[in-house]
Amino acid sequence: SAGGEQVYTVRSGDTLTKIATKFGTTVKALRAANGMRTYSIKVGQKLTIPGRSAPPEPAPIAPVEPAP
Repeated sequence: SAGGEQVYTVRSGDTLTKIATKFGTTVKALRAANGMRTYSIKVGQKLTIPGRSAPPEPAPIAPVEPAP
């Protein structure tokens, strides 16, 4: 679902940091979305990945001044 939450099943070798990076979120947001009190995850655990609240805004491009 576009922009909505999704569920991710933890795989061997995963860490909260890796999962957060993969989905473009933060460890803090991941823990909050899953009501986690610790940083421990286990293989096979299902984690709710919080949806992005809004697509990231592209950086504004400054107009280029023509050379005199």
